[in-house]
Amino acid sequence: MEKVYKEMSLKSIMRFLAIFSMIGFFVNLGLLLYLIPKIKKTRYHPPFIFALACVVAWNASEMILRISHPPYALLLVRSAYVFAAFSAMFLLHFVERFFDRELPISFYAIPGLLSVFVLFTKTMVVSIKHIAYGYVMEFGPLIWIYLEYVILVNAYSLYLIYKLESSLVKKINKQRILLIFSGVALFVSIITITAFLPLLGIASTPLTGIASTLMGMFFMYAFSLKEG
Repeated sequence: MEKVYKEMSLKSIMRFLAIFSMIGFFVNLGLLLYLIPKIKKTRYHPPFIFALACVVAWNASEMILRISHPPYALLLVRSAYVFAAFSAMFLLHFVERFFDRELPISFYAIPGLLSVFVLFTKTMVVSIKHIAYGYVMEFGPLIWIYLEYVILVNAYSLYLIYKLESSLVKKINKQRILLIFSGVALFVSIITITAFLPLLGIASTPLTGIASTLMGMFFMYAFSLKEG
């Protein structure tokens, strides 16, 4: 009886924490559906939309993992790492366009190659185990390569954001740009911090779900503003 009670408590905690991922999923999905018809409106939209699509897919994986313990949990975790890798490159592409530069398509070979190792080998994500307030993962010896890539790309994106001058954003409402980049900075910072937690044996927390929710709200408000 006590074992059954503990199992029920575990499921209740997991489902409660899943609320954060669910909110993030629906907020970002709503924004994605709003932006897709506008994909050709400006040159800034396409990479941003693709980055947001990766965040939505990552939200979906996180939500499912917290709601249940599916037999394909390992595949979901590995897929989430793939989405995060491509999201980082799309966000860099998005920021580069504010400098009137194009990110070479060949750069996408980096997250593509990392994805092959993540999905089809045990050199990065080996296994997953659910516990009361999240899940812990066992990592392979090459996970540091993945983390270095994500951190360096995101750090460079944030560096470029700080370099932006007012003359570069005359065509777009400045307040909108600040909101978008604030959302990106918040999400990237928390993602980077939580990326190290599993390596320390700390279970995945709902912080990333909260961060993606706040980021989606920043974006929704930013895109509700009129062009200035």
